[in-house]
Amino acid sequence: MLTVERSGVSRLAPASEIERHYHARPYATVVLDGVYEEAGDSGRWRVDPGSVLFHGPFSAHRDWIYARGTRVLDLPLPIDGREWPGRGQIGDPDLLVRIAQVDALEAVGLLLESTVPVGDAMASASDRLAGALTENPTTEISHWAKRQGISRESASRSFSRIYGVTPARYRSEARARRAWRMIVSGSDSLSEIAAKAGYA
Repeated sequence: MLTVERSGVSRLAPASEIERHYHARPYATVVLDGVYEEAGDSGRWRVDPGSVLFHGPFSAHRDWIYARGTRVLDLPLPIDGREWPGRGQIGDPDLLVRIAQVDALEAVGLLLESTVPVGDAMASASDRLAGALTENPTTEISHWAKRQGISRESASRSFSRIYGVTPARYRSEARARRAWRMIVSGSDSLSEIAAKAGYA
C-alpha cells in the first residue's frame, strides 16, 4: 500500500508487496528512509536511504517493502532515448526533498548532477537471467538454463516468482524498450532497428 504524504513523497507500508506494475513515463525514486527490494528492468536491487532507482519509459517492476516500511521521493525524468543506470547513490536525499517542494525541475537537475551510479544488483540465477535477457533480447531461455545446469522449467518458475512475469515476457518487453530507444535517439531506418533489436 502506498500513501502520498506531500508533493512527490510517498510512504510504502511496512511488510508489504507491490505486484509488478508498469509506468509509461520515466522517473527516479529516491529512498528517504527504510529498506526494500525492487525487481525490474535493470535487475533486482536492495535499496536503503540515499539509494536512487531509475525507471525509464515503459518500465515495469515489483517491490517488497521490509518490516519498517519506507519513504520515497519520486521525481520525473526527461523522456528521451538515453539508457538510465539501474541504481545510483546520492549524498543528501533530504536536500532533494526541500528543493522538490519549491522547484521539481531544479531537484531533477541536482539529482542528475549528484547521483553516483552503483552496480551491485542482486545475483541469484533469476537475476542473472534477467541480466542476460536485458543485455541480449534474443537470448534463448532453454540454452541459457542448460549452460547454468538447471532445467528451463525450474529457471522459469523461479524467475516468475521473483519478477512477477515469465522470462519470455520479460525478454519481449526488453526488446521493445531497446527498439524504442533506438527509434528516438538514432537515425537508423526502422528495418535496421528491427534487425538490431532482434525482431528480424
